[in-house]
Amino acid sequence: MNFLKVEGIVSTLAGLKFGLHVYSIEFSSNCIMVQLIIKLSALSCILILGCSPEKPGTFPEIQTGLQGDWEGSGEVKVRFVRGFGDYVFLSSGAPVPCAIRIETNGKVEGKLGTAIFRACRIEPNRGALGRFLNLATDFRISGRLEGPIFQGDTIQVKLISIPFTQIGDSLTGSIFHRDGNSLFPMSGFELVKKGPK
Repeated sequence: MNFLKVEGIVSTLAGLKFGLHVYSIEFSSNCIMVQLIIKLSALSCILILGCSPEKPGTFPEIQTGLQGDWEGSGEVKVRFVRGFGDYVFLSSGAPVPCAIRIETNGKVEGKLGTAIFRACRIEPNRGALGRFLNLATDFRISGRLEGPIFQGDTIQVKLISIPFTQIGDSLTGSIFHRDGNSLFPMSGFELVKKGPK
């Protein structure tokens, strides 16, 4: 019979003396908990792979009607590091205009407030299974914002991720500030197509 061994250290108090003891717990491979963990891990892998875009890094088909000019506005919040593990959020306090142009080659240009989109591209964000289960969004814009978004914003360059879904002549999604492996929401948005229709 196969066993999985989990080892750890337990600190005990005996009178005035502290002792460290190594303990072992053995789980049979037939253990319900072990089987559940294996099945959940397999299911997670299947969902991740199934919801991923079929051709990551490719531009969505032109017939989606994504190319063109889009405009909208919304309140924006910027996250500042105040100390080790301590953050403060600064709000624009009023709607900030957003205007983008999506080219047929997948390049995205435009502005969010007074910040400029640089080296931004659009790509698929989910596959058929993700669409069927309504997980994630259809598309994602990734790149960076350069310059302040609004007065008081002192972060000159922000790496961004903008997952969104197209519904008719509008794009609905969120703008995230990427910091390492973490994403921090800055704004929800709805952009309306201005042309060409």
